[in-house]
Amino acid sequence: MNSSGNAMGKSKPSTLRRLVPYLARHWLLLVIGTAAVLVTVGISFSMGIAIQLIIDKFPKDSAEATLFLNKVLIYSLIAVVSLAVFGFLGAYILRKLATKVVQEMRGDIFNNIIRKDFEYI
Repeated sequence: MNSSGNAMGKSKPSTLRRLVPYLARHWLLLVIGTAAVLVTVGISFSMGIAIQLIIDKFPKDSAEATLFLNKVLIYSLIAVVSLAVFGFLGAYILRKLATKVVQEMRGDIFNNIIRKDFEYI
């Protein structure tokens, strides 16, 4: 337990609020990264619905089944490539955002410490 009574790792809302100015400076990265992650999650969740539709609508005729399976294969490849691309973009952009925020915070902390009087240190 720390001095405020919270277990280690727990943070108060006021602590998280201090991140808002840093995140606001890079709002575009935050929006694009979050959108990419949401697209990835949407594609992942839609896979279950797609599998249900494939099972329910599978044709009985072999010629139609072949065409149907070809379409399913193309759509599956598109979904897998989309998952890979959007997953990578989301992770890369949000990691870049986190790195920039941490770098700016360290710079601000360093500048704050440098401005203090010698007696403070």
